[in-house]
Amino acid sequence: MSIVVKVYPNGNIDTVDGNSSNKVNYKRNLDPRTAVAGENGNQHIWGYRKPA
Repeated sequence: MSIVVKVYPNGNIDTVDGNSSNKVNYKRNLDPRTAVAGENGNQHIWGYRKPA
């Protein structure tokens, strides 16, 4: 699971990622149209949710 912590004017995002080998990662300036996830980096991100 990732949490979007910043959205850039061009639509790119920064995320804080968890649930991966007991680590938390900060990913910067990702293009959500082409970003991938998963242990092997082969799973496309299929959804985003804005907190209520």
